[in-house]
Amino acid sequence: AHAKRVENTSPQWTGSTVRLDMEQLYFYELNYESAREANTLNLFLTNYPAEPEEGFQHSTAGAFTFESLDKFQRMCEEPEYYEIMKNPKGKLEKIRLSDEEVNPDDLRGVLCIWEKPKPSEKYVLGADPAGGIMEWDRRIRFTVDRDTDNAVCEVIRVGRHGKPDVQVAEYAAPLIIPDFSPICDYLGRWYAGSDECEAALLIPETHGVNTTIIPELLQRFQYPNVYVWKYLDGAQSRVPKHGWQPTQESNKALFLKALDWLGKNRIIVKSNALVGEFRDCTSDWITATLRAKWGRHDDRVRAFFLAVWGAHDWTTFADF
Repeated sequence: AHAKRVENTSPQWTGSTVRLDMEQLYFYELNYESAREANTLNLFLTNYPAEPEEGFQHSTAGAFTFESLDKFQRMCEEPEYYEIMKNPKGKLEKIRLSDEEVNPDDLRGVLCIWEKPKPSEKYVLGADPAGGIMEWDRRIRFTVDRDTDNAVCEVIRVGRHGKPDVQVAEYAAPLIIPDFSPICDYLGRWYAGSDECEAALLIPETHGVNTTIIPELLQRFQYPNVYVWKYLDGAQSRVPKHGWQPTQESNKALFLKALDWLGKNRIIVKSNALVGEFRDCTSDWITATLRAKWGRHDDRVRAFFLAVWGAHDWTTFADF
C-alpha cells in the first residue's frame, strides 16, 4: 500500500513517478512495524511519509492510536463537492462545484458526497448543532470564523448482510440553528432510501440552545423521522423526547460503542476532514469520553458518532 501511494502521488510532488525498490520497502515495513508496536507511528511517519500531508503528525498521542489514524486515512477518498442553495422558488437544491471553486483545507459550507442515495439502502443522519454565526456565507468567510464551532450533519449508509456501514456525505458550517435545520431536512429527505417515512432517521444532539433544533424539525419542517430518546434499558419516557440527550452516562456509552465499532472495522470512513478531527481528539479519562484538544474542533466526530448510534440503537444492557 505504501509503495502504491508513493507511486501514485510522487508525480504531483516531484514531477516524476517514484517507485521504491525492494531494499527501501523492506526498510519501511521493518521500521513501520517497530514504530507501531512502540506506539510511535507519529514520529516514524513524520520522517518517512508517502506524501507531505502524512508527514504532519501530532507530537503527542491522542484518543486514537497512530495505527488507527493511518488506517482511517487510507480509507479516505475525494468527494464530489456541492453547495446547497435556494432556487428561485425558495426551495433548497444542490449545485455542483468544480475543484477550482473549493479549498480542500476549508470545506465549511460545502456538501461533500461520496455516494448518492440508493432507494434500496438505509441511511442515518447524525447532527451536531452549534451556536453559529448569523447570516454566515461561505463566500464571505473570514479566518477568524474557523474558531467558531461548526454545525455538522454526517450521513452514513447502514451495512447489510455483514458488510460495514459507510460514510456517504458530510456537511459542516458555522450556522445558527434556523439556518442549519433546513440543511438537515433537505439531506434527510434526499437520503430517504428504503425508509417508509420517506426520510432517513435523523439523530440531533439536544442540549442548551441546541434543543431548539427539535421544534425546527418537527414543527417548521414536519420532519417525520427524528430519533426518539431511549434510556439504556431500552425504555422510553412517558412523554417522548426527541434527539440525543447528552448526560455523563449517555456520552460515555456513545463514545465507547462508537470507538468499538470503528476498532472492529464495522464502518468505512471517507472524509479527510473527519480523520483530521480524529487526530485532534484526546481522551477525557474522568468522563470516559473524547474532546478536542485546545483550539481544535470535534464537531464532525460528534455528529459521526451520533449517526453510528442511530444506525444500531444500542439501548439494551445486552449491548454493553
